[in-house]
Amino acid sequence: MSSINQEYFDNVNKSIEGCKSCKELQEVIDKQSPAINDLQNSINAQLAILAPMLALESLPAANPTAIVTWISSFITLVILPQIKPNITYATQLAEISNQINNLTNSINVAKLKFPNCNIDNPL
Repeated sequence: MSSINQEYFDNVNKSIEGCKSCKELQEVIDKQSPAINDLQNSINAQLAILAPMLALESLPAANPTAIVTWISSFITLVILPQIKPNITYATQLAEISNQINNLTNSINVAKLKFPNCNIDNPL
């Protein structure tokens, strides 16, 4: 299974094969190599991030220290990254609710300055 853009590489290869001079070949290489290197570096960076998770593929021996280490690694590498957005969203939702209350209070105070002021507050 490959998820790379094969058409891109086929086109680069055709460009290389179609070069009519050394200068043109160098131009194709100079133009295409940064994108290819960036792609490769990006994949290597992602693999480096995931590398510690590979240790979780095998269960620890019946050693209490190894079991605690494995569980701690599992929590740190698998569970926490998945629940962190939930914690962030819950915090943001609480902050937004607080701000809505503040705005509603401000609207109610400001409304008193204007006689016969009826405000439809969608908050």
